Amino acid sequence: ETVVYVRQANRILDMRVFPDSDIRGRVLQALQPWLHKSLTVVNVDSAGDGHYFAAHLRDHLPRAVTVNDINVGTAPSDLPRADGKTAADEFANLKAELYWHLREQFRDGMVSGLTDQTTISQLASLQWSPNSKGKTEIERKEVAAKRGVKSPDRAEALMLAFAPTLADQ
Repeated sequence: ETVVYVRQANRILDMRVFPDSDIRGRVLQALQPWLHKSLTVVNVDSAGDGHYFAAHLRDHLPRAVTVNDINVGTAPSDLPRADGKTAADEFANLKAELYWHLREQFRDGMVSGLTDQTTISQLASLQWSPNSKGKTEIERKEVAAKRGVKSPDRAEALMLAFAPTLADQ
């Protein structure tokens, strides 16, 4: 699935699911109403074909909208925190960092409007553990599939929707 979450601050305003393979036009159409309501950032999972999808959005959305390519398989951020540590000290990759950030947002009551039961179920099915270096990692999709868990497309879209920007750090 391709999933679009639209949020403003901590509130989820809209969610769309597209099961088709080429949904570029449909996603642009889904974002259109939000352009007049201060849509400024679109985060795209840029792994694989996502890179081309992000480029397509960049080509067709107004220049005022920033399209962020986010490859969750890359290294976590290296921005210093108040305790002097960085996310790179704690997480195996950006995926673990961003899911942990979403976890903290839920814990602190900073996410509202989530009503999609599939997303909730996918979030509940996620497992994490420390790797051999003691860094938090999220269970790989291949391992989850062996447990009978399908790809958490909706959970990942929500995680990307709440991914912090440099201004949030």
